Formats: sequence, C-alpha cells, structure tokens
Amino acid sequence: MHHYFEDKAELLESTLRQLGTSLRQSVARRLLEAQTPTERLMAVVDGNIGTDQFTPEGVSAWLAFWAQVPNSPRMARIQHVIISRLHDNLVHALRLMGCRDAEEVASVTEALIDGLWLRAALSDSGPDSVRARRLVLDYLNARLGLNLQ
Repeated sequence: MHHYFEDKAELLESTLRQLGTSLRQSVARRLLEAQTPTERLMAVVDGNIGTDQFTPEGVSAWLAFWAQVPNSPRMARIQHVIISRLHDNLVHALRLMGCRDAEEVASVTEALIDGLWLRAALSDSGPDSVRARRLVLDYLNARLGLNLQ
C-alpha cells in the first residue's frame, strides 16, 4: 500500500474518487436510457440506491469517507461535487416534470437517500436496495401526486 499511496488519507481520497466515478457512471448510464422527465428522475434515484451501488462494501466505504470529510478540505471538495451533482440532476428532472418546488423536493430526496445510506451502514442487516427505493418513491409519489414504481 505504501508503494502506491503516501498515507491513509491519500488511499481514502483515491477510494472516494473511485466511488464517485462509479456513482456518476451508474447515474449516467441510466440517464442515457431515459426518454421522459419521469424516467430521468428514476435514473437518478436508481443510480444512487440501485443494487450496483447500494452494497455492503459500498456502504462501508462511504461511511469511512464521510467520517473524514469534516477534517479534510480535499475530501470535502470531492463530497461537494458529488452532492452538487445529485442535487442538480434531481432538480433538472423535477423541473422538466413541471415541479414548482423542485429545489425543496430535491433537497428532501437527497436527505432521504443520504439517510438510507447512513442507516444501511449502521444496520446489522446491511443495505436493502428494494426497500430504500420504495421509501424514496413513497415520498416522491406523495409529494408529487405520482405513481412511480
């Protein structure tokens, strides 16, 4: 490990960059297939809590990273980019759907997604992508008067 990384912080930063790249690709792949605003919204949700990202290993790695963010300006910048990308993607899809409260709906959806990741990291049973997706869709359906499935 010392051959490739100067210290633990550099290893963690490299891991975070890889996680961020994987997350970006997960969302981007789904967005390419989306043909409607609703499909765009679902691409963002599924890209963030789909079975390819929402894994025990992924959840553990993100938790380790989040613990370091308050003490590392470099990691805080990376986290800011990741959070901003999620927010922008949600707001864009919601605005395309005609949502007047897109910023607020996006903020609550982001908090719900982040909370589900945190709970999964602290849970003995680990992440449950199907349940997480259902909870996010329950909120979006109630808030937007939709029937997303």
